[in-house]
Amino acid sequence: MAVTQAKLITDVTRIIQDSSYDVSEQLTFLNQAMQEVAGHPSILLPDLEAEDDVTTSITNPYTALPTNYQKNLFYVYNSTLYWEVAIRASLGDLLRRYQRQDQSGTITGVAVKGRFLHYQRIASEAETLELHYFRKPHDMATYAASTITFAATAGTIADSANGFGDFHVGQVIDVTGSVSNNSYFTINTATSALLTVDETVVDESSGSEFTLKSRPDGIPEHLRKPLLVNHVCASIFSEIEEGVEGKKINTAYHQAQFQSAMGQLLGFIGPEGRAPIGIADELGLESYL
Repeated sequence: MAVTQAKLITDVTRIIQDSSYDVSEQLTFLNQAMQEVAGHPSILLPDLEAEDDVTTSITNPYTALPTNYQKNLFYVYNSTLYWEVAIRASLGDLLRRYQRQDQSGTITGVAVKGRFLHYQRIASEAETLELHYFRKPHDMATYAASTITFAATAGTIADSANGFGDFHVGQVIDVTGSVSNNSYFTINTATSALLTVDETVVDESSGSEFTLKSRPDGIPEHLRKPLLVNHVCASIFSEIEEGVEGKKINTAYHQAQFQSAMGQLLGFIGPEGRAPIGIADELGLESYL
């Protein structure tokens, strides 16, 4: 049975038995758990592998990384000049290869620091770099409105109120409250007003309130519940559990269950295998860097 957002919240509600943590708060905890799992340094979730382009500056030796970048830049291709660019292990390593930071010339190496991609040298004309990395998972979102329509021929779900801004390509959403479209759909394209989906939809007009809820992103289906529910329950119990002689039994139990699930995840996907590896400069300039 599919592990949906609604089922995760039902499980958390049943376990914590505390009405002060409403659905919205639980969803925040679930999204935090998803980000922590995906961000673990030893785990690279295959479904979160991403690609995006950045344009270099002609005045600064750095540019902002894509907004969805999370970790592990593992391949860089210069689309302007058609060659692979060396990824250095650190900014310090990159800078040690050059006499000055402001040298002009062709970009031959990059390094990540914080939210920026640093490079050397500085090209006189902007260049496009194609980056391959692991992105942040998309947060699960909930949206309910009476302005939603379904169109069978186009395979679309539309919203005249433009409320689809929190849904993303690749996410699976569950629809409830409709007469003919209470099902799941995989988003193929997304704007704030229109989603195209892979599955078949049935024509249905607006007027009644329909609810869309996105599922967890990137985490293998069979480990969503043990990872996310236990992480959330451990976080909530750590706030509300007084403990006996300083021991928070429920907190400790769910922490242990979460760590066990993390071990299962690592065993399922294998250890990290995309650490940056330096390459020889394709221009043959390595001895001059």
